[in-house]
Amino acid sequence: MRLKQRLDALESRAGTKADEITIVRRLIVHRDENGVLVVTGWRERDLRTGEVRSGEGPYDT
Repeated sequence: MRLKQRLDALESRAGTKADEITIVRRLIVHRDENGVLVVTGWRERDLRTGEVRSGEGPYDT
């Protein structure tokens, strides 16, 4: 049930139906010595093929 609620929330925010979502991307973040969030990488999964891709940073935010 939780997954259904999360998909419903995504649909309402994005204006896209969950069955139209094909790629899920996650940012990898941590806090530096000053407490600032730094994006250090990303990972994504193609829901149609199951392919996983990733990359590394750092990236400016």
